[in-house]
Amino acid sequence: MGKLQRINSDELFFRSRAVLNRWYEEGCYGLGLDSQDGTDPASEGQIVFSDPWVNVDDHRAIGTKLRSEYPEYVEEMRDAADAICNRQFILLEVPVQYGPKIFWHADPLSRKAWLSEFYTRLEIFSGDTGNGDVKYVWELNRHQFLTTLGKAYRLTGDERYVSTGVDLIEDWIRDNPYKIGINWTSALEVAIRVLSWCQACALFDDAAVFGSEKRRTILRSLYQHGRYIEKHLSFFFSPYNHLIGEATALFVLGNSLSWLKPAQRWRDKGWKILEEEMPKQFHPDGGTVEQSTGYHHFTLGFYLQGVLLRRRIAETVPTAMWSLLQKAFEFSMHMTRTDGLVPMIGDGDDGQALDLFQTPTWDFRTFLAIGAVLFRRGDFKAIAGSFPADAVWLLGRMGWERYEELREMKPAENSKMLTESGYCIMRTGWDHQSHYLNFDCGEIAAGVSAEDIPSAAHGHADALSIEVAAYGVPILVDPGFYTYNGAEKWHRYFRESRAHNTVVVDGCSQAEYRGRLKWSRAPNIRLEHCMLSRAVDYVEALHNGYRRLPQPVVHRRAVVFLKPDYWLIHDELWGEGEHQIDRYFHFAALEIARQRDGTAIHARSPRGENLAVMFVETDGMAVESKCGGDEPEDGWLAMSYGRKIRAPVVRCSTKATLPIALNTLLIPFRDDVPQVKVDAIQLPVSNSLSEQGFVIEIGGKKDILLFSTRNQDSAMEFYGNGWLTNGRLSCLRLDTKGKIESCALVAGSILVGAGSVLLQADHKVPFAALSFQNGRAVIEKAKATDVLTSSYQK
Repeated sequence: MGKLQRINSDELFFRSRAVLNRWYEEGCYGLGLDSQDGTDPASEGQIVFSDPWVNVDDHRAIGTKLRSEYPEYVEEMRDAADAICNRQFILLEVPVQYGPKIFWHADPLSRKAWLSEFYTRLEIFSGDTGNGDVKYVWELNRHQFLTTLGKAYRLTGDERYVSTGVDLIEDWIRDNPYKIGINWTSALEVAIRVLSWCQACALFDDAAVFGSEKRRTILRSLYQHGRYIEKHLSFFFSPYNHLIGEATALFVLGNSLSWLKPAQRWRDKGWKILEEEMPKQFHPDGGTVEQSTGYHHFTLGFYLQGVLLRRRIAETVPTAMWSLLQKAFEFSMHMTRTDGLVPMIGDGDDGQALDLFQTPTWDFRTFLAIGAVLFRRGDFKAIAGSFPADAVWLLGRMGWERYEELREMKPAENSKMLTESGYCIMRTGWDHQSHYLNFDCGEIAAGVSAEDIPSAAHGHADALSIEVAAYGVPILVDPGFYTYNGAEKWHRYFRESRAHNTVVVDGCSQAEYRGRLKWSRAPNIRLEHCMLSRAVDYVEALHNGYRRLPQPVVHRRAVVFLKPDYWLIHDELWGEGEHQIDRYFHFAALEIARQRDGTAIHARSPRGENLAVMFVETDGMAVESKCGGDEPEDGWLAMSYGRKIRAPVVRCSTKATLPIALNTLLIPFRDDVPQVKVDAIQLPVSNSLSEQGFVIEIGGKKDILLFSTRNQDSAMEFYGNGWLTNGRLSCLRLDTKGKIESCALVAGSILVGAGSVLLQADHKVPFAALSFQNGRAVIEKAKATDVLTSSYQK
């Protein structure tokens, strides 16, 4: 009832019309009256398939340049095409071998076939239906392997690749009558197949074996594909990547087959959807509203195809749309770790919006290379590296040359707060030895209700989780996503809170699991403070996902980065009564060891990059580690769709009466374990969470940190001898001689220490920081209008 009350008139009208259309289609089919939507779109004369992204005249130049400069790529394409000719496919990283006949309706793994029923009679959203995982069926039927055949033909001139591709399309058309079977159940899958056929047929176009009758057969089916998409657009059903993929296919189809009667309508409708929906797909900082790094690039891939075609036909892209597209590339750049991969955040199925050579799965630097050309961004090029040969089929020879002419430059910012998307990235730099932490303080996903209303979404219950790489090596990671349709306990586990590097209270997930892909009672997540400065980064956020408990709990997490030495994770749990607090740490597939006194876990990579996870409060604490047991929670990572590997997981449990604060140090190191000393500051004014302070000594440096949740305007004394502050966080770093090397203040107006006013303003400021460069004091502040002073001289 609650969900029905939220439906507006537009959605109600759309859904009602969709139901009526379904009844009409089923009735026509049952009476044998299905019109086939008109199956004779024949044009007079030769049917020409134009390339959506590259001028046909450019194909020869592309082949010449690739053979000259990327001979290994040419061999790769030839080998991949030969495998396809021999009916060998790689589907979601699984090799599949067929005989002479391909079973288009069967799960390639189990070979169990879906019934050849009218598409509305097939159930695809109830998990494992006994026919295998529909994702593998759809991956085969997206036909993205056809473009590999087309590229191989253009590189070698061997028409055997064209003959194989056209034969496969014709075989598919014979086995998949219009609207019959599993391959007509999803408009998105129909759309991706359209994009594959359009590009492949353009690459095949001048081959002698691609005769007029074969072209006409494919044309009739493409016409049906277009009619199907137009009638089944995913407004309100799946208005994110599904709708964008469908709109892109209409736009491409309308341009590629311009002589068809509905072509202009398809073209106009497709572009209208792409333009109007773009602000609904991406946050202003460029991140997808689906809160999934995989689906961010999936949606971005569709937009890329639409925008590149729009530019090729010399039509403008609106400024707002162009600007947001650039932000989507910036998001990808900032999320990229120092190993070149992005974190496996949210759902993912390894699917690609277009056949773009990408290895490994989570490496999206080819996108950044394309973005570098489109926006003339040297920072994108610096992260992307050398030109990815496969991108030339989208950019053309001129795009490749522009990339080579572009001057590389390091990104302007190391650390970055993506405020609207809800990710804070803290890093020491962009080289392959840099440290990286990603703090997730964004919503589960757009559209998920805070009420008891189930909503489908690709985001996970991962509020306030972290990812960490030390010296360029990922060590604490998001475990990813396993399958949509496999065993439900595995599907559920990878989406719930205990599968993430965050805090779980009383074994409860932050949102309520309501079936596959569905959440209700989503937490409200709020960014409280953020400071990114030369010497210190700080971010703090909270969520109320545990309000469902009989005694509600609020989790507040702060991360302090004392560059480049360590991070301090400061967790506050506010509420009443006794609760079990579990801090989870999911490691990459590395060796871990527990320190003898139980106060720390050490993770070591094969090359000797290490991370110490050190627990500050150990009273009543129990530490448990598992790796690759029988149950999902026993130590597993889902590295790609349907593939999991063993990896350590550590659970640090504390049973305590709230409120409580728990602190964890994350210390990157090489060789010997660093000597670390942590002392709690005895504060004179409080014995609760209102104030908590530490002195941390590591590597000859001494850091003094104070957390305060009081909203005091006047300064309070701490650490004795005239240290004064009124900030949420006050932080001082002392060198080996006891001189202040840097200091920082968050949400305060004064910080006094060592007999000097270190930082002072006439009102509370979001943040301020002081550090020294070549002996000169440098003050950093959140707002240019804030007036800050300091009397400290080093």
